[in-house]
Amino acid sequence: MNSNKIFALIEKIASVSGKKEKESLLKGGVEADDGTLARVLERAYNPLYSYGVRSLPARAAANPDGAVFDSLTFAVIDNLRERILSGNAAIAALQTEFDRLSADSAELLRRVVLKDMRAGFSDSTMNKVRKGWVPEFPYMRCSLPKHVKLHEWDWVNGVLSQEKADGMFFNIDMPIGEGVQFKTRQGTPAPEGCFPEVERQLGTYFTPGFQRHGEMLVERHGQILPREEGNGILNSVLQGGAFGPGERPLLKLWDEVPLACIVPKGRSEKPYSARLAGLITCLTRLKAELGDAPPAIELIETKMVFSIQEAYAHYAALLAQGKEGTIIKKRSAAWLDGTSKEQVKLKLAVPFELRVKELVPGDANGKNANRTGSLRCASEDALLVVDVSIRGEAMRDDVDGDPGKWIDSIVTIEANGVMKPKKEGGLHSAFLPVFLERRLDKTTANTLAEIFDQFDNAIKNIADLAPV
Repeated sequence: MNSNKIFALIEKIASVSGKKEKESLLKGGVEADDGTLARVLERAYNPLYSYGVRSLPARAAANPDGAVFDSLTFAVIDNLRERILSGNAAIAALQTEFDRLSADSAELLRRVVLKDMRAGFSDSTMNKVRKGWVPEFPYMRCSLPKHVKLHEWDWVNGVLSQEKADGMFFNIDMPIGEGVQFKTRQGTPAPEGCFPEVERQLGTYFTPGFQRHGEMLVERHGQILPREEGNGILNSVLQGGAFGPGERPLLKLWDEVPLACIVPKGRSEKPYSARLAGLITCLTRLKAELGDAPPAIELIETKMVFSIQEAYAHYAALLAQGKEGTIIKKRSAAWLDGTSKEQVKLKLAVPFELRVKELVPGDANGKNANRTGSLRCASEDALLVVDVSIRGEAMRDDVDGDPGKWIDSIVTIEANGVMKPKKEGGLHSAFLPVFLERRLDKTTANTLAEIFDQFDNAIKNIADLAPV
């Protein structure tokens, strides 16, 4: 199957809405494939592949008799992935290839490099069609309170309430005899030696054969840095940088699962209380050895609560300290690859009003090219500014159809927090903003002080809002 036919298949898959229909079309493509489809989609969907290019050149001229993918095309893709091509050399190689290929094949290459096939199917769909097509990385997600019957939990004997850490998540694999391996949620391995003291303590005091889950934070002179600053430092270290004076990584752990269970759709029936006890045993051994010296690894803040109200009170207390929230877990909870109804994320979401100042175009190389991508919104006193994503294609059509009615209008958004400016005199922003509605009944937005008050009031009242 050549790349022109692959592009036609991708467009056909994109045109149908049902998952089963998409899967059936993809399966038919695989059955007719000579290997090219498999190579193309692997390079587009493999989470371990990245190409280091965001702004792609346009085709210089129409080429109706252009080529289809061949060894030259795959060489460009793979050289981008291996960073043999980067910067201006990468752009020049892509320009040459775009101009050499047919229009459909050039668009297919563009989507591969952007890792966005715009077809509405995921790596899970691919692996249903062809087992092991691309790697999947098992992960247990939390449910939300509205999806779980919390009143049926065993509150009498206690539920575990843990801080939802505000750092960088890692899976830490410790295969027997193979050392310590840090991997991101997407499976990207951290370069060896990024966190030498954390790695040494894990390798010395923690039992091998497990995958452990935790958040990496950054301390400076003993104080944990805010998420934005700490994660910025960690990203720099992962790319070859170094921690600054007085800075060190601090790993907060909350789970350990036998490596044999870490497979797609895998499961461990070992109760969470027993898995937690295993972590505590290792951490106790570490602490005894270090004495008064501060360890590089700690247990995430954990508290036993005996009612829904007490769980929300713990949540409110952490929010008042400026932390992100809590996760509550049944003591009997199994581990599974998927969404668990035995662990629930409590997270603050506060609505407030902002004024739309301008429409931000979509990514010129993405699916929203030549369309509105987001609304730039501000508080009434212009001390908080944030871009809020368009919510759904119907809203995008409405914005593009009559942009005048949106500019200077009042909208309600919901956010999980307010982010302070990185530099003195800078603007505040909102953390994870979500558009709720356009307000025809309001003519003024909230000021920054009013927004802070709304968050303060939400924190104070949250324990009283616990579901009964």
